[in-house]
Amino acid sequence: MLADDNHTAVTRAQSLSKQSLSISEMQRHYAKAEKAC
Repeated sequence: MLADDNHTAVTRAQSLSKQSLSISEMQRHYAKAEKAC
């Protein structure tokens, strides 16, 4: 049970890091678009 909870926490952390990565990529993209204007 403990190992299962640990696995869930790791999976959740990985999905969160993927989300934050995509958010930072979007912010970078918008920053470039604003500079282009």
